[in-house]
Amino acid sequence: GRLSVRGTRSAPVVIRGRSVEPVVFDGGQVGLSLEGCAHLVLDSVNVVGATRAGLLVAKSERVTIRNCGFDGPVGIEAAGCSGVEVFHNALHGGTGLRVENVKALHVSGNILSVVALDGDFPEGLYSDYNCWSPDGFVRTGGSSHDLAAWRKRSGQDVHSVSARVEFDAPARGRFYVVDNTA
Repeated sequence: GRLSVRGTRSAPVVIRGRSVEPVVFDGGQVGLSLEGCAHLVLDSVNVVGATRAGLLVAKSERVTIRNCGFDGPVGIEAAGCSGVEVFHNALHGGTGLRVENVKALHVSGNILSVVALDGDFPEGLYSDYNCWSPDGFVRTGGSSHDLAAWRKRSGQDVHSVSARVEFDAPARGRFYVVDNTA
């Protein structure tokens, strides 16, 4: 689906899944496209089966993506935006987050493996308190950095951890963490 909605700072547009089970979008090249949006909150929505990106956020400002799950080649792709907040999401599959020409990007409390950033660092980047896959990395320009190298190079993700996380059934939109400690 494609949305182009504009809220205000005091009255943002909120798209929220149900309280018990999130809404699941399945299939298509892009599962959900947010273009030209402003002051939008996407909460508890999962996207699976997209062949390009689960969520495309383009030419938008002040967009918050929280408590969502994405399974596919790219979880969230953001381009030409400012004020994008990515909180408490499960980004499963290939590249969890791909960013191009985004200012004021805040990435916190997510489970992810690969982040691809255009150039070196987006202006106003804050990334911390994430859970990175042990084989995860950040791709900046033509270089790739594991979590330790990324921390040293960028000063980001100081409180983030590296851990293997398994989900119940991400291909079906079920991003419940499985306890394999027994």
